[in-house]
Amino acid sequence: MVSDTKVCAGQCHCGAVRFEATLSNGFNSILRCNCSYCRMRGAVVVTAEMGGIRFL
Repeated sequence: MVSDTKVCAGQCHCGAVRFEATLSNGFNSILRCNCSYCRMRGAVVVTAEMGGIRFL
C-alpha cells in the first residue's frame, strides 16, 4: 500500500505566519476557495489532520 502523506510548506496571505502541514491524503483533497481574495490569486485549500500543522 502506497501512502499519499505529504509535508507541505505554506504561509498566510501577507506572509507573516509560516507553517508546515502534513496532508494525510496528499493533494487529493484540494478545493478551490471562493472568497474574492483567493479567486484573484487562484488559491486553493487542502485539509490536514488535527496536530498535523507545525507553525514556524
